[in-house]
Amino acid sequence: MACESLSRSRNLPCKIGFSGIKAVGFLNYTPLTLASEDIYNGLGLATQEIYRYELKNDGNTYEEDGVSDRNTSTTVYTGALTIVLPLLDRATRDEVKKMAYGRPQIFLELFDGQVVIAGFEHGCELTSAKFATGGARKDMNGITLTFNTEEKQPLVFVGPAGITAYQDAINSTDVITPGTGFPSGS
Repeated sequence: MACESLSRSRNLPCKIGFSGIKAVGFLNYTPLTLASEDIYNGLGLATQEIYRYELKNDGNTYEEDGVSDRNTSTTVYTGALTIVLPLLDRATRDEVKKMAYGRPQIFLELFDGQVVIAGFEHGCELTSAKFATGGARKDMNGITLTFNTEEKQPLVFVGPAGITAYQDAINSTDVITPGTGFPSGS
């Protein structure tokens, strides 16, 4: 099999970028299928539920490293997602415990309007859950989660049809309202 070859050049972009993660959507691991050109178009989401978590902290980051090894003829993309959920509450604690047992695929809603998926093929492993309340009144009170991914392809972009399917799959009836300790459906 021939190796893939470069096929395009790239210009320097205008200064229109805006960084950050606005929300994440957790999908209990489900095998998903890509559309042409490595774009996810929502195949398989019609019967699924996504659990959306709004974010509001500068500590929410996703970084992905591609590492190639000539000796083994492999390339692996490893990702690290850190999200901060403000305000400790029992209902969120219970959901975090479920995340630790599973390996969800995580949709990242970016502030620039794009949606990408971390852990598309193999899911995301929760490697750290830090529950914290600080010593001073203005210190952190919440949960910091770190997920790791290991994929053979870089993170997947969601196309327009996929964004619609994603939004339709969001569970908006069983929502945790931090501060009350109970989901809205309880």
